[in-house]
Amino acid sequence: MINIQKISVEDFDYALIEYKGDFCVSNDLKAFRRHYIMTMSEVLDQGATPVILSLPPVDITRSIDGASSYLWHEAINMELYRIAVENGFQFIDITTPILRTADLKTYLGADGMQLSDAGNRLVDSIVRNELQTI
Repeated sequence: MINIQKISVEDFDYALIEYKGDFCVSNDLKAFRRHYIMTMSEVLDQGATPVILSLPPVDITRSIDGASSYLWHEAINMELYRIAVENGFQFIDITTPILRTADLKTYLGADGMQLSDAGNRLVDSIVRNELQTI
């Protein structure tokens, strides 16, 4: 089951679309794609430009599901990129800059998947810099 929340972006030029991990339970990329494209359509209908964010990396040494969560995570990341490219949406890669720090323990929470406070600050900085180039 997908929980789609009503969004309101009509007063904004851009809408940042960030994936949250509760969708992982279904392991259904087709449903994931439909959900994201529906969300993008809603954003466009309200006059804003959708901007898709990649996922942060996974630290499989701390992730409960280890390699299986990493593989699903990578599949979702690729799907996000495909959706952006195929539909002409902006895409901001937050994965690579976090990986370049070589310090996942600082930027990811205890579960190895969610961003820590420092990770959220880093992503905020990445997004602000990228939005200046759009």
